[in-house]
Amino acid sequence: MKRILAWSIILAAVLCLSGCKGAAGSTYEVEVTVEPVQPEPQPKKAEYTVGELVPLEWNSSLLGGVCGDGAFYTLYAMIPQKESEGSSVVLRVDYASRTESVLCDIPNCAHSDDSCPAYVPDSSAIAYSNGKVYIKSHYSPHLRAKGNQDGVQIEEIDIATNKRRHVAALPPSWEVHEFGYTDGAALYGEIFDQDIDELQNVRVDLATGEWQIYQRIEIGWPMGCYKNQFVQMVQKQEIPLQLAPDAAMNAIYSLNNQTEGFICLFDAASQKRTVVRRFPEDTGEIHRAYSGGSFVLGDELYWCSINETSPRGGCQLEKINLITGETTLCAEIEEMKYLSKSLYPAFGQGQRYLKLISMGNEYYGDLIDLKTGQVDKIRWDRSNPESLSGGLQYVPQEDFPLAAVDDEHFLIPVGIHETRRGGSEYIYGIITKESLISGTGSVEYIKPWQPPEALG
Repeated sequence: MKRILAWSIILAAVLCLSGCKGAAGSTYEVEVTVEPVQPEPQPKKAEYTVGELVPLEWNSSLLGGVCGDGAFYTLYAMIPQKESEGSSVVLRVDYASRTESVLCDIPNCAHSDDSCPAYVPDSSAIAYSNGKVYIKSHYSPHLRAKGNQDGVQIEEIDIATNKRRHVAALPPSWEVHEFGYTDGAALYGEIFDQDIDELQNVRVDLATGEWQIYQRIEIGWPMGCYKNQFVQMVQKQEIPLQLAPDAAMNAIYSLNNQTEGFICLFDAASQKRTVVRRFPEDTGEIHRAYSGGSFVLGDELYWCSINETSPRGGCQLEKINLITGETTLCAEIEEMKYLSKSLYPAFGQGQRYLKLISMGNEYYGDLIDLKTGQVDKIRWDRSNPESLSGGLQYVPQEDFPLAAVDDEHFLIPVGIHETRRGGSEYIYGIITKESLISGTGSVEYIKPWQPPEALG
């Protein structure tokens, strides 16, 4: 209104000057007040900084585990797994000593209750980063006396001391999908808040346990991290986030090429987003490009794209430079595959190999040497005569191999041990790269941990 009034005054003054003759030398002064244009609101800058991010790999299965520096961490069932009870302990498979041990140094510990630092309740998952094992559970016996038993609990075990501490208790309304990244100061993950029916990204401070929502999730996929930023695949088509996660994903797939998609870098502290590349070639047909799985190594994003030009179908491994957006073809694969989980801790630190897993059951997958570009089929399987007790009963494809010990050796499951408490555990071995891709050779066995006799 002020702006309209001001312009009316100016217009009236001009008309007076042009239509009326004033006295010689007379002047007309008009006082004009113009309301300044308000700038658009900017995203609120966070009160924290984000350090160098690394991916976190989680495992909740008694078969398999997570990679650590010089070791592999897994769970061992101590109490029969039933509908609502059961417990496990965290074990360390040490590559140098070729032995498996429990993360507890308390003399004569039975590892049967929360007095043991390695003890975890049923429905727990573990992850490793920088000398710490993180435990995510829906109920922690360590908090029984505090009365906070509903929400997801996060704890950590310091590998150097075997000391355990509680990190955070999250709201009961949160359905935690994954804490996929850490910068050493915090965990960063994805949650679905059932109270408001919304997907959100959350930061949990490892020192204080305080949490902050740093992003309302647009429909898309996390693809990795680059320095202090997240690599994300985003779709601009508005899809109601009130949908449950599964329903939202179904809505995405139904859109297929009807929406614009792009890969971007997202800075959680500054809330800035930088578009790396639109897919494919600015047509927005992002689902026609994406096959499955992605890893960031250095300043390059590796992913599998659908090979529509090949008469035999399949996919191709590509790498995208996160600075320039330039795409380079690394390898063409005859069948549809996806990039599997990390073979190394803190993926991207000295990484040499990537692993592709078949979407069928013909064989376990491919090992790709990033230094040479060589792609080899993984031929070591459960029928190998070196397997214990007549072979493995069941091994997911992604468990061949479980981890890279170094550039020339890999950790694999070579048998399944049935515990007297009703659980199962892998027996581990180390083989050479040559044996992994040839399917022949010998195994160097890891000495299994033996629980206390009363609980074995």
